[in-house]
Amino acid sequence: MYRRIGIALSCYGDPDKLIKMAQKAEKAGFNRAWFIEVQDVDAFVMSCAAALNTETIGIATGVV
Repeated sequence: MYRRIGIALSCYGDPDKLIKMAQKAEKAGFNRAWFIEVQDVDAFVMSCAAALNTETIGIATGVV
């Protein structure tokens, strides 16, 4: 059975580190990186930045 697994990345802290975390998740085989807006970095901006710096992982937002 094929399972798709995503990872939630909180948009808090250094944006460069968040992009690197998305790249690591992609290399680890995660299906999707969810950017959860907490209070610091805008989730839409981080989603765009991650999409420009990854190739195969899906990008999603969890904005409330």
